[in-house]
Amino acid sequence: MHIDRYASEYRVGFGNTRKRSDLFGLAPAGWVGAEAKGRAGDMDLKLRRQLEA
Repeated sequence: MHIDRYASEYRVGFGNTRKRSDLFGLAPAGWVGAEAKGRAGDMDLKLRRQLEA
């Protein structure tokens, strides 16, 4: 889900920082956040492994 749209509904806190994720969602192990970068084309294996980690 996009954080700008759902942050208040889900009471998302950002802590004491100016950095924040663009997207968040519930995964089997708990809540996760992800930064969305403008990309064209498929996701390479290195990026996929970083996101999974």
